[in-house]
Amino acid sequence: NEIKIQLVCFLIVLLQGRAPWGFTLRGGTEHREPLIITKVEQGRAAAAARLQAGDEMVSVNAVPLNGSRLEAISLVKSSHQTLRGNVGKHGVEPFKRYLLSGAD
Repeated sequence: NEIKIQLVCFLIVLLQGRAPWGFTLRGGTEHREPLIITKVEQGRAAAAARLQAGDEMVSVNAVPLNGSRLEAISLVKSSHQTLRGNVGKHGVEPFKRYLLSGAD
């Protein structure tokens, strides 16, 4: 019998300062993909918060990111002085899609 468990690591990150925050997103409902950070600019708030390419943005300021990329970008850009995000590290599946599978 084999049981496979995927561990999920979520962090709450706090970016302070002002936009632009220094990260780029891809994905969204129009691509049927989660919103993934593809680039982090050194010297910006995102780098200071240790965001990395491959991290998944799950929410911004307590608003779930389950829509289009443009909706997510609008939420990010509308964050003034502080952006609070829930981030799944290194492309780990979000908790709502957590998988526990095994063979009998």
